[in-house]
Amino acid sequence: PYLAKSASHIVSAAQGVANAYHRRWRLDPKNRAKVLRWSRRYFLTYRQAMYKRHWAYTRKIKAEVLTYYGRGQLACVKCRFSNVLGLCIDHVRGNGRAQRRRLRTKGGHHFYLWLRRHKYPPGYQTLCANCNAIKQALRVMKGVSPECRISKRLRPQA
Repeated sequence: PYLAKSASHIVSAAQGVANAYHRRWRLDPKNRAKVLRWSRRYFLTYRQAMYKRHWAYTRKIKAEVLTYYGRGQLACVKCRFSNVLGLCIDHVRGNGRAQRRRLRTKGGHHFYLWLRRHKYPPGYQTLCANCNAIKQALRVMKGVSPECRISKRLRPQA
């Protein structure tokens, strides 16, 4: 017999068994139609609440990551702009496009989750959209940016 140290261990063990049973039941092909019907009804009933919860979660993750890379403040590291709607993660070395291809992600909250899951790797900073655009424009003018092939015609001739 299983001897638990406290009642909470018994409850958590029983809950784990119940969760495993329900998971197997949901994945059983015989129950697929019923599960889809219930899922659809739940989604249609609680759609707004689900969206609100998702938006709150993604805002929380974004604020957490931007604060970390903003050196402890939710602000641009160059100009101290602090409206979270205008803040973004900048790749210090300018290799964002290559990394998005490697990770097979478009960015957004998936990228913020990736940063958090990998324990905030170095090489990133928080910039506002304006500072980020200025940084990219300077890279294009210097001819460093591989993304902008037109830039060679627009660069001032030295």
